[in-house]
Formats: sequence, structure tokens, C-alpha cells
Amino acid sequence: TILKLKPRDRRILVLAGAAGGIGAIFHAPLGAALFAPEVLYRETEFESEAILPCIVSSIVASSIFDQYFGRSALFFPGPVDFAPVELLPYAVFGVVCALVGYLYVKLFYDVARDRVFRRIKIPKILKPALGGLMLGTIAWLFPQIMDGGYGWVQAALEGKIFWGTMLMLALMKIVATSCTISSGGSGGVFGPSVFMGAMLGGAFGFLGHQLAPGWVIHPNAFVLVGIGGFFAGVAKVPVASIIMACEMCASYTLLVPLMLVSTISYLLLGRVSLYEKQVVTRLASPAHFTEFTRGILEQMQVAEVVKPRKVTTIPENLPLDQLIQVVTGSGETYFPVVDQTGRMIGILSINDIREVMFDESLSRLVVAKDVATLNVVRVFGDDSLQAALDKMVLLNVDELPVVEAEAPESIVSMISKREIIGYYHSQGKP
Repeated sequence: TILKLKPRDRRILVLAGAAGGIGAIFHAPLGAALFAPEVLYRETEFESEAILPCIVSSIVASSIFDQYFGRSALFFPGPVDFAPVELLPYAVFGVVCALVGYLYVKLFYDVARDRVFRRIKIPKILKPALGGLMLGTIAWLFPQIMDGGYGWVQAALEGKIFWGTMLMLALMKIVATSCTISSGGSGGVFGPSVFMGAMLGGAFGFLGHQLAPGWVIHPNAFVLVGIGGFFAGVAKVPVASIIMACEMCASYTLLVPLMLVSTISYLLLGRVSLYEKQVVTRLASPAHFTEFTRGILEQMQVAEVVKPRKVTTIPENLPLDQLIQVVTGSGETYFPVVDQTGRMIGILSINDIREVMFDESLSRLVVAKDVATLNVVRVFGDDSLQAALDKMVLLNVDELPVVEAEAPESIVSMISKREIIGYYHSQGKP
């Protein structure tokens, strides 16, 4: 990177940037500052070291945004309230959020992505076009699902939409979002989830008020509670969702029903999540692996994991076109570069040749030595696995060459992060 930051600092900066952008756009600085550290994990954990940077980023971004565009709530619900007797319908609504959330995730991944767009026999470049065609067809029938739909959310708050229409819009938004993103199109899931939750809440609230007015007294309040409750379950961010929903309407009046619905939705959905890359806890995160294993890995040696084997090496004067053939035709990732005597003078990976591999004019001019990293960091057999892992993290690489202390230019084998982690677990470690 330009700033030459460590992986930990880059990770925190990414989260801080996300918090700032979300906080400004959705008028929810506190909720966004909690969302970014919370969304990494499916259990109720936070990336604790990122919370303060996220708060600072969210403050700055929201302040600049408000200075130019004015400070206001995203939605204006008017005087909303809830009665204690409504907590029972809210509990039922939490179950509904979980059921529809489960439908959303399954349709998004299992149906649209895995059973439709991955199996369909057309060129990849045409799949987003097909998704766009499907989206256009839905939008032709239901134009309300286009864009963010926040105007329609406001209309739902004011009771201007029939409950059946709101239910249909929630379902159509699920289908439209699944078609767009699963086909390879670009888009996010937070904005659509706000619309889905609002319409689902409006449908439940106004239908409930029609059937049991003594139990559902404030139907429009379900619109706002739906925003937080639905997203809390599908994104596994119950705390952030509660705060963001309150900030979006500039009122904490509905905090109690929001807490109830969000908790029920989150618990019932279990580990079902809209974000596939979420890990369960910090313990399962590759970024925090060494925090929990350092003491054990320091007692294990590299020689326990790797055994001498033939490693694919690259002659230092191998032309680029031949180098590309070797790299792309091999199942390996990293390749030691050797001189005419077989001594290792460097190492390269496919990432090192990516910038020049498509330039045909360089195919006979560039050789392996030109793109290789010449200052090779080596690992010795008597090094601890923790020392090897620390070197990989510091260099942001996945493999390192293993050599003998007596002959540091002679390659014995290669060791990877995956091998270290696999060996750790094979020894019965958690």
C-alpha cells in the first residue's frame, strides 16, 4: 500500500471508511460506527480495536455531509408510540422477520445464484444482462422497487399504501435484489433491506390493526421497527440495527419494540446470514488466529509440518511468455527463482506478473528475475511455526521457502499458512 501500513491498520481503516460512508448517507452516525465492527461476526462480537476509529470517521463524515446537505432524519414518522399490549404482536412480528429473512437469504444464494445463474449455459458477460432484464420486468410491474424506495417508505409511514401492496413490494424487492446481485450485477444489500423491512412491517402493522385494533394500536410504528428488526436478523447486527433504525427517524421512542423484534429475528435465524464471508467469532477469524494460538505454535517447529519435496523452481532468465505458461499450468502459488547453479536468488507469485502478463510487447524482453522479489525471507526447519506465521503476516504472503541453515540458498520445501493452521487443528487444538 502507499502508506505501507500493517494488515491490522489496513483492516481498521477499511472499517472506519465503511462507518463514515454509511453514517453520512443513512443519517445514522452512531449506528454506522457500531455496524462496521459488528458485521464481521455472526455472533454478537465486535472488532473492538476498530470502534473508536469508526466513531471518529462517522463523526467527521456525518458533519461534512450535514454541512453541505443539511441535517435531517431520513424518515419523518410523525408522533409514533407503542403501548405495552403491543409487545405481543411485536414478538410475533419478530418471528415473521426471521421467516422472511430466511426466505431472502435462501432465494439470494441457493436459488438465484446457485440454481439459476451458475447453471445457465450462457457467456458470463451476458449473465448481468439477463439479471437486468429480469429486474426490468419486475420494475415494469412494480416501479416502487426501483432506486432506494425511501419515498415509498415515507408513504407507508403515513398509511398511504394498502397492506397487501406493501407485502407484495417486500417480496418483489427480495426477488429484484437477488436477480441483480446474484447475476453479477453491482449493488449493495443494506439499502434494499431497509425497504424490505419497512414494507414487511407496514404490511404486518396495518393488517394487524385491521384484524385486531385493540392489540395493534400504532400500525405505522411497525414500519420503522421492521427496518431494524429485519436487518438485524439477516445481517447478524442486532445492536447496530437497533441504533440505526432510531437514528433514521430521529426518535428513540420505539427502542423497546426494536430491541424485542431485533433480538427474536437474530436468534431465530441462527447462523443464516446475508454475508457469506462473516465468520462466527473472532476465534474463527484468520486475522485473529495468532492471538489465540501464539503460545502453542511457539512450541511447534517448522520441521514437524514440512518434509523435503521437489519444489517447482523458475530459472532466472526464463522469458515472460514461458514464465506465464509455467505459472498458470502449475497447481502451486509461489515459485522460487534460481540461478544457473540452482541457488535461490528470489521468489515470485502470479501476483508479481499480473501487471505485465497481458502486454505482448514485453513477452521476450522481461525475464523471471525482473519480476521476482529478490530479498527472499526464508524459514528454517528449527524455526517455530509462530515465527514462520509472523513472517508471512508481516510480508502479507501465504507461503515461504524452507531452507537448511547450512545452505540457505538450497530449497528444502515450502510452507504455507494453510499447512500451519491445518497442522494446528490436526493436533487436537480448538
